Parts: sequence; structure tokens; C-alpha cells
Amino acid sequence: MHSARSLSVGLIGAGGMGMRHAENLHRHVGAARLAAAYDLDRGRAEQVAALCGAAVYDDPLRLIQDDRIEAVIIASPDATHAGFVQECLRWGKPVLCEKPLATSAADAARVIAAESALGSRLVSVGLMRRFDPYHVAVQQVAASRRLGRPILYKGVHRNAAIPYDVRGEVIVTNSAGHDIDAVRWLQAKGGSLRERAHEWRAKAIGFTHYAKARVESDSRLPKGLDERTVINFLNDIAALYLVKIHWDLITKRWTQAPFTYRYEWLTVFYLVFLLVRSRKQAPKK
Repeated sequence: MHSARSLSVGLIGAGGMGMRHAENLHRHVGAARLAAAYDLDRGRAEQVAALCGAAVYDDPLRLIQDDRIEAVIIASPDATHAGFVQECLRWGKPVLCEKPLATSAADAARVIAAESALGSRLVSVGLMRRFDPYHVAVQQVAASRRLGRPILYKGVHRNAAIPYDVRGEVIVTNSAGHDIDAVRWLQAKGGSLRERAHEWRAKAIGFTHYAKARVESDSRLPKGLDERTVINFLNDIAALYLVKIHWDLITKRWTQAPFTYRYEWLTVFYLVFLLVRSRKQAPKK
């Protein structure tokens, strides 16, 4: 249920994340309504319109420039983000941009400079871990120093699924951005992001309060699994299958005359040894 005076929001990009933003605005945000939608695939924008009653635009710049649109959500492909954010700033409109803000440091710096020149904070990036209750709890403990100074951050990011072949720098700009942001956010001892920006900019990707930080991001395996987990799982399945097909022999013969079947028992113990060793020899991170 939207209020009589709802903020009119435009959406650029009606794919997976864009549709989620549309649904959240429509169903959970009473003080805002999705008034306009654009997607290169017009059919996707029409799906959003059917859900929210939004107008469908054929030109994303016209959507931004429309005086009736008061704020914008950008969920289009990564390479388009910086340009659309710059256009929102030119028209003085608040914008929530899905990460990354830009696909290069130079483009991101230009966006920051444009916003700073306006003297208003209009740009937000969709780094949702800052609002996740569990991440907030960790941040509060780290900031309080109740457990001492944090000395190590390790972030491991595995995509459950990915709709296209993502490699190289896209892993850093798209997936790893969450963990890179989390390092900086969790290390902050106080003050706003803007107040600490000069320190971060000077140190580039260095971290001022952690002695060490390690970020891993991968898109190769589904369901958050890594290679070692898959291997261990297959080993366990093989072991259980061997036990199953030999169960009658184990219970009716081997246990009755263990010395007679000593070589079979040695084989069992050796397989158990191999399973245990495979876990202990997992690659050190």
C-alpha cells in the first residue's frame, strides 16, 4: 500500500536484480512507487509494468530526464553504470546503482568528483552486506575493539549460479566488490565513508587496521561449492556405496571371522585412512 505522496522511482534494467528491486518497491516500500521502467529487452520492462503499473520507456536517458521521475535505480549491465549515474547527477536525482559503480577506477573517480561538486550525497551503491544483520553484528564487535584489534579478514565468495560466462576482471569488479567493500567497512573505527575516503584513496586497496586481508571470488562452481568439497562428497558417496554392496559380507562373514578376512579388513581401514587424509591435506588458504 503506497502513501498518497509516494516517491516516483524509475528503473533502468529489468533483469534479475532489476525485477527484485521492482518487486521490493511494489510490495514492501510504502513511501515509493515504481513509476517507470526501461530495459533493452522491452518485454522485460513490460513485465515490470504489468507488476507495478509503471510506464515503459524506450530511452533510458529520457527516463532519467523526465521531471516526473524523482529517483532512479540502475540495474543494467555493468559497463553502463557510470554513464547513467553521471546523467542522474546532471539532473540532480538520487540514484541507487547496483555494483559496480563503474568498471574502471577512472570512471568511478569521475562519478565521485561529479557528486562532490554538487555538494550533496545523491549516489548509493547496492552493497547490501552493510545492512545484513549478521554483517552489522560483526562490524559492531570489530568497531568496539571488545575482542582486540582485528588482524585478519578473509572473504570467500562463491556464486550459486551465473547466467553468463564471467572471467577475468569481471570477477573483481562484479563479485569481489562485496568483499573488498566489507574489508573497508568492517575495519572502520568510526566516521562516515566520506570522512575516511581520503585515507582509503591514498592507500588504494591497502587496509589500515587489518594486518592482513584475503579476498577470494569465483564463479565456476554452483551452490557455493569448491573443488575440495566436491571431491570429499564424491569420496563419501563411493565409500557408502562400497559399504552397501558388501553389507551382508561384513555382517555375516567378516565380523564372524575377522582373522580369516583380515585382508578385507585391512582394505577397509586403508580406505578410511585415505578419506581422513584427503581432508587433512586440503590446500591451505
